[in-house]
Amino acid sequence: MPAYFSMILQIKKENKYDDLISDLTDTLISNGFVYDRTDYECGDNSLSDVIKYNNAKLKDDFELGYYEHFSHDFRQIYWKFRDFSEVRQYYYNEKDIDWFGCCIIIPESDFISFRSGEGVRYAFDPEATEALKSIAKALWQLDFVESIQTELELVGDAAELDELERGECPSAFPFAVIRKEFMNEKYRHIFSNITETDRNGLLLERDDC
Repeated sequence: MPAYFSMILQIKKENKYDDLISDLTDTLISNGFVYDRTDYECGDNSLSDVIKYNNAKLKDDFELGYYEHFSHDFRQIYWKFRDFSEVRQYYYNEKDIDWFGCCIIIPESDFISFRSGEGVRYAFDPEATEALKSIAKALWQLDFVESIQTELELVGDAAELDELERGECPSAFPFAVIRKEFMNEKYRHIFSNITETDRNGLLLERDDC
């Protein structure tokens, strides 16, 4: 299994509504994502079937049990986007926290190369990074999205939503979008570029990964 780049969205449960997953999915499609399939173990499902299934899980505040088979969990969606070899999206939830997550993962080797020596360790393909940043900006337009963070398999660790609210540093490898009120000035020096965006947000970028 390859190492994966992850784009993580955090959404408060109090902002759930019936068409939330449909609206998020439509945003991806309108920005170039093309449905491929779900997990083979789940059969030949249409995208509308997967949305309906995941929506029911979300409505029930479902959390996969420790000994429960993964086929009972939210269903992953495999997308085609640009020339990435694999693009997967999945939802995750824990009953005892007040938010749930949506994660989009892509093999790191598709657009990231490793640099040896000191200093900058990872080189991100500029065009692919801009495309992913555009997706993040589009997703940020959805009112229910509280944060968007990025991380690599061995670098970065997305902060919990309550940690962001307390001013902890978001994971930005190589970018993040957070609410302006989440920004802690002591972390400003970490980012090479900070841009104000819609919905009182900040796009944080770093080039020292």
